[in-house]
Amino acid sequence: MIYNNHIKLADGTMLPKSTIVLYGGGLGDVIHDIYALDNYLYMDKPDRGEFVINIVTSHNSAAKELFEYHPMVLGRKAGVLFIPFTGVPWKKHACDYMGIDPARVRSGKVLTQPSKVKLYMSESDKHIIGACSTGRYAVLHPFAGTPERCMSTGLVNKIILALLRRNIRVCIVGKTYCRTWPDRNGTVRSENTSGFHKGARVVDLTSSGLSIVGTIELIKRSCLFVGSHSSMCIVAWHNRKKSIVLYDETAKERDYRVKNRWSFGKDFPTTRHGLFNNFSPSMIDDLLR
Repeated sequence: MIYNNHIKLADGTMLPKSTIVLYGGGLGDVIHDIYALDNYLYMDKPDRGEFVINIVTSHNSAAKELFEYHPMVLGRKAGVLFIPFTGVPWKKHACDYMGIDPARVRSGKVLTQPSKVKLYMSESDKHIIGACSTGRYAVLHPFAGTPERCMSTGLVNKIILALLRRNIRVCIVGKTYCRTWPDRNGTVRSENTSGFHKGARVVDLTSSGLSIVGTIELIKRSCLFVGSHSSMCIVAWHNRKKSIVLYDETAKERDYRVKNRWSFGKDFPTTRHGLFNNFSPSMIDDLLR
């Protein structure tokens, strides 16, 4: 977070007295900082006369959805600016664009109660959520930002059938987006569900227009989250949802041998995790009994 009286953007635009709040990295990084730090809460209590600018530097353009329907943004007392990730360290990239000194940027304070964070859905989100979140259901997020972290169709169907046999409806979530990593510029992540088990109790929301905030709310209302190692498991952990997280060998060695910011919930009593081929329906029974 940074405080400046007058800010001149790289394109020469002068801004009024403003508070700049910086977010960067992948979607999971942005979500983690919203729940773990007090930065997002600053929109609820800005200094008098200050305009709050949320700068989001990410390879995932959907990250800006986390801010777009906040009352302060809708009321034009705050704004959100998305800057595509270019490979330069995101903090330097954002500061260069905003014309501010990186030395004046400080980290937000750690939030002891992530439950204080309130995200805001669109009216479309509310309609979609209301239509599919009644009764007992699980959220299944089988996708991730890179192919090796995505679940196979066979595994997805095994999970779906295990949930249905336990009288649990399944809501499948995912989002197609364009990555802006330098080595993958313009690559479209297509969430293909064509081979997944279909049925009246399986709701495919991947093409529904449900936003990131809507997906978060859907997870919060569910009885269980099942997903790959991606941003949505970060959501489930921060909201203390019962969770099954599955991953490949690379993710296991990088993030699950030793706990880090991308696997902080792995030891929660409400979490079961393992390699893709280690999934067992008993994980569901263990968490929901």
